[in-house]
Amino acid sequence: MAALILALLTAPANADDCADPIGVIQSAEVDAVNFYLNDAETGLAKAVDAIGCSDKVDAETVARLWQTRGMVHMLKEDDAEALRAFAASKRADASVWNEDYGDKAKELWSAAASESGEPLELGLRGVSEGDWVLLDGHESSSELDLTPGLYLLQVGHADAARFARVVEISGSDDLVVSVPGRDGQTMAMADTQVAAKARSGPRLAPLVGAGVAAIVAGGATFMASQERKAFFEGGQFNAAESAAHYRKTNTYTIIGIGAGAASVGLVTVSIAF
Repeated sequence: MAALILALLTAPANADDCADPIGVIQSAEVDAVNFYLNDAETGLAKAVDAIGCSDKVDAETVARLWQTRGMVHMLKEDDAEALRAFAASKRADASVWNEDYGDKAKELWSAAASESGEPLELGLRGVSEGDWVLLDGHESSSELDLTPGLYLLQVGHADAARFARVVEISGSDDLVVSVPGRDGQTMAMADTQVAAKARSGPRLAPLVGAGVAAIVAGGATFMASQERKAFFEGGQFNAAESAAHYRKTNTYTIIGIGAGAASVGLVTVSIAF
C-alpha cells in the first residue's frame, strides 16, 4: 500500500524558551468560552508547539486540547469537525469535561464516536533507541495501526520532547512521519496527493503591505473591536448569535487588511490548516 511520507525541517526548541503547554491550553479555553475564536485557534497551535519541547504530555492535557478545538468548531457552526475533535478528546481521556463549554457542546461531546474505517499504518522515521513515543498522551511505539481520526503525536528522549504534531488519519493510504533526529535535522518532503496528512494547527496567510495598508488595516481592526465591545455589552446571547458576531467582526478585519495589503501590491496566500 502506498505511504505518504512527511518530514519537517526543524530543530528541537531550547527548553528554556519552551512555553508551558497547560498554561497555553488554559488561555485557549478562556478565549473559546469568550468567543475569541481566532485567538483560541492560535493558542491551540502554540500549545502543540509547546508540547513539542516540554515534558511528556499526559492524556488529560491532550483531552483538554481536543475539547477546546471541538468547542471552537462548534461555535463556527462546523459540527462535523467539532465531533471529530470531541471524539479525539474522549479517546485520550473520556473522564475529562470542561463544564464552562455549556450544554450544547456537552451533547456533541457525548454523541462523538470514533470514525469507522480500516486501520491505517502510522510509521515513524528518525526514532532512535531510547526514545519514547506518546500518542494522545499514552505510551506507544514507532509502528501503529490507527483508525481514521485526529491524533496528537509526541516524541522525545529522557526528560524532554523534541517533536509534537497533530496527525490526521484519513483516506486509504498509510502514513509515515519523519521525526527530527536528536541533532534536529530532517529534510522536508510530502506527497500532497495523498489524503492522509499531518497537521500542526492553523497557519495564517501572510498579508504584506505598508503605508496605506497599515492605515486601512488599523481602521478595520478598530471597527471590529468596537463591534465586539457593543456585542458583549448587549447582555445575554446564544451560540448562534456568537457565530454571527464572529463572522461579522472577521468580515471587517479581513476586508480591511486585504484592501490595505492590495493597495500596495503584495498578498501572499497560504493554506490554513
